[in-house]
Amino acid sequence: MKWINNFSNLQISYYIYKLNKGDKIICNNKSNYDKSIIILYGITYLFKTLNNKQIFPLAILNKNNIIHLDKYHVNKKINYQLIAFETTYLISFSYKNITNKTHLNNNLLLKIITSQELTKKNYEIMINILKHKYIKYRIIQLLLLLSLKFGVINEKEIMIPFSLSQKNLAIITESNKITVNKIINELCKKMLIRYSAKKIIYITDIYMLKSILP
Repeated sequence: MKWINNFSNLQISYYIYKLNKGDKIICNNKSNYDKSIIILYGITYLFKTLNNKQIFPLAILNKNNIIHLDKYHVNKKINYQLIAFETTYLISFSYKNITNKTHLNNNLLLKIITSQELTKKNYEIMINILKHKYIKYRIIQLLLLLSLKFGVINEKEIMIPFSLSQKNLAIITESNKITVNKIINELCKKMLIRYSAKKIIYITDIYMLKSILP
């Protein structure tokens, strides 16, 4: 509500979007995407595609993260997709409308800068995941990250509280469903994780899981 109140008080136009689980926003050159998006609530992942074929994961984003998109980022060859892991609410606005208002209060500017810093850290986290040469290490690093940021302690397990399909895991780790499925099965057999029918992952031994990383 703070973002909405700030924009309303300063008479800055904005739009609210609701994404259900699995919904996506596609930003391409056919759209007027000289705007910014802030996540009000929920968890999403952002990736870009080149020629609608190559996929490059960029970040897992959540509350108060911000995305700036303009004509320099989106063109005929490159588009961006933001997909919701769970029910998510977004607020979009034109960044130009903010920079053109000389009477902006320091509170809003500080909030935007803070959001940019939070988002930058999530980009850096994704870089650290993808720097691993082997997909197995990428998946383990991803699961550790998600358990740290979003995990819910359930008795002796840590539950990642949203479904993670093999397809999504493959996109995020730049892999494929067959490889991901093989690694998930291996981790399950070693009793390091549980993977439910609803695609919910439970980490059963976080210390042993972490010890696998180089």
